[in-house]
Amino acid sequence: MSVRVVAVVVSNDEPQYLQSALAALANQSFRVERTLVVDSSSNPEVDEVLNSFVSSSSHNAVLQIKESASFAELAATGIKQALQGYESICLLYTSDAADEGLGV
Repeated sequence: MSVRVVAVVVSNDEPQYLQSALAALANQSFRVERTLVVDSSSNPEVDEVLNSFVSSSSHNAVLQIKESASFAELAATGIKQALQGYESICLLYTSDAADEGLGV
């Protein structure tokens, strides 16, 4: 029996951290079935990373939240979305979320 896992990545305004997190997910030995990025940035460079990410696989999705939100709100939104059809969720946040006080 295979386990269906979705990775939820919370990101905010730092494209280099987001790029690193997505590359690490892509290169790990255990493959998640779907990756959902929940992003609250207004940085055009982040938009470029997200556009590339979405176009690389039909299993990738982005939920962009343009209003100000805390890490907990962004994570809860991503988890709620991810719970639809998946048994396991892997919640990740990029270092910029922690730097901004959004992480734990």
